[in-house]
Parts: sequence; C-alpha cells; structure tokens
Amino acid sequence: MLNGITLIELLFTIAILGLLATLTFLSFLSSKRNQDLLLGRERALTVLRLAQTRTLAGKGSSVWGAKLEPARVILFQGASYAGAATTSAYDLPSSLEMVNIALQGGGQEITFSRLTGTTTQSGTFTIRV
Repeated sequence: MLNGITLIELLFTIAILGLLATLTFLSFLSSKRNQDLLLGRERALTVLRLAQTRTLAGKGSSVWGAKLEPARVILFQGASYAGAATTSAYDLPSSLEMVNIALQGGGQEITFSRLTGTTTQSGTFTIRV
C-alpha cells in the first residue's frame, strides 16, 4: 500500500480552498458595502443637522444650508450656495452616489429657517452603491 495523495485528492483540496477564499471575499465585499452605506447616510444626515443647528444658533448671523451633489454634501452659509460666504464639502465614500434628489421647488439645496429650524425644501434623495 502506498502512502501519499493522488492528483485527484490534491485538486479536490485546492478546489475547496478556492471556494472558501471566494466566499470569504464576497462576504468582505458585502460587509464593506453595508459599512459604506451607513457611513454615507450618517455623513449626509450630519451635514443637514449641522446646517440646522448653526442656523438656530445664529452662527454668523445667517442661515445655513446644504447642497446635495452626487458625490458629496456641501455645508454653506447664506441663503443659497451660489452666494455662500462659507462652504465645507463632505465627501461620500467613493463607492456611493446620491441620486433621485427630489426637493420641493426643485434644485439640490436645503436651507433652514432661523426661528424654527424648519425647511421649505423638504423631499427625498437616495444613496446607492
């Protein structure tokens, strides 16, 4: 009786290792996408809350807003992004994009009222992988 492994046994072992490596890689990709989506959502909401908070606090004696773009959210000071005195860009993870931006009155900008902290540009947007 010979002690050793056959070519078929070796190929079978390599195939199983390849399958396990593929499953591990796919699980990692799925986890990374989920984490990117959570980060993108939190970043967008944080900028919106920051604009609202700065408006209510009267920082710079001005209203603050956020401009929604496909790859980033821009915090700005002033009634509109076009004439903004101060801006700060917050990028979304590179695997994400913001689409289907549908705000009342059209456009991609959200500003908040100094007295109430509410906005007239309510609407929806989607962050996707």
